[in-house]
Amino acid sequence: MEHVKVFVNEIIEEDNGMKGGIAASDTSVSKNLKNVFGEMTQGIFTTIANPPHPDGFYFHARFHQLVVLFMWQPVLGITLKFTDFNGNWDNALDHYTVLVDKEWTEQDRNKIMDIFQDIQSNPSNETVKMVIISLYL
Repeated sequence: MEHVKVFVNEIIEEDNGMKGGIAASDTSVSKNLKNVFGEMTQGIFTTIANPPHPDGFYFHARFHQLVVLFMWQPVLGITLKFTDFNGNWDNALDHYTVLVDKEWTEQDRNKIMDIFQDIQSNPSNETVKMVIISLYL
């Protein structure tokens, strides 16, 4: 079976089956933007050109079975974080608790849970595979 791919610079696998990936290099980010965000990509660049806050902005989205965190900061540029809860509510709730401890806003934590619930309720026909590419490409 052919997988949809996202390109990351690092993959973090946890014992519970949860997996995360980070795309931080220009190459990994550029390989993912159009694939993950499609028509939203132009709007993202428009927002970067006139950011709502001088320190940057972020948002959460869904891409197949992944929860995606898009972050833009003036000095660092774009970073993408992909989280695969492996279809497990316990993993999602554990992640929620970690975010409480890190003092993330309730709105952000609930957005992640809403995306996870949507993944559970409306599963994708395709599975995304995270593929590591060099940070230095």
